Amino acid sequence: MDYIRDLNQRRFGRHPNADQVFLSPNDLVALLAKAVAHRGSLDGDDRALMIAEGTNPSAFELPDTYQYLKVPAEGRVGILPLEEMAHWVPVTLHGDVEPNTRIGFRRSATRNPQQHLVFGIDPEFQRMVNYATIILAPNWFQNPSTDKAVLDAFLGPPVPARLQGVPADDPIAVQHSWKDGTELPVHRLRALFPDRPIWLSCRSRNLPGT
Repeated sequence: MDYIRDLNQRRFGRHPNADQVFLSPNDLVALLAKAVAHRGSLDGDDRALMIAEGTNPSAFELPDTYQYLKVPAEGRVGILPLEEMAHWVPVTLHGDVEPNTRIGFRRSATRNPQQHLVFGIDPEFQRMVNYATIILAPNWFQNPSTDKAVLDAFLGPPVPARLQGVPADDPIAVQHSWKDGTELPVHRLRALFPDRPIWLSCRSRNLPGT
C-alpha cells in the first residue's frame, strides 16, 4: 500500500514540477475501476493497438510479461514529441541527476548517478489527451495476494527516459558545451539528432499536477 499511495500521489497529486495533470479520473483506484469497466477485466495488452495508432514501438521497453493497457481518461500532458513542434520553439536544457521518465518506478539508486540534460519547453504547449496508459507487472511483493501489480499509470503513451534527454557526457553535449540553462531552437535540435526520436518536457514549478 505504501507503493500504491506513493504512485497515486506522484501521478494524481499536486506536485510542483508537473508534466501532466489528470482531470478525470482523479485517483489511481478510479482509473483502475474505469479500466475494468471499459475492458471487462485487467487482462490483455494494448501494445499492438497503440502502435497501430501511431505510438513508436521503441516506447514499449518492458518485456511481454508486462501489460500496457490503454484506458479512457482526460487531462493535460506535457511530454511532447520534438517532431510536432514548430521550428522556432525555444528549448531549454535542464540538468537532472536522474533522467525524468514516464515509467515512474525507480530502479535502485546508483552510488554516482549520471548527470542528464532534459529538453524543456514552455508549459503553455501542454495538450489535452483522452486516454491514459496503465502498466501492470508480475507481482514482485512478498506474499502477494494477486498475480499482478500496478507498476505505473500516466496520461498518453509511454515515453522512456532515454528519449527525454541526453547524458551530460554525450559527444554532442560535450562538443557544444551544453549545460543546465543552455537554450537552442527546435530546428537546431532536429539538425543535431536527425534520426533520433526526442520528447520535450513542458514543466512548470507553478503548475498543479503530478
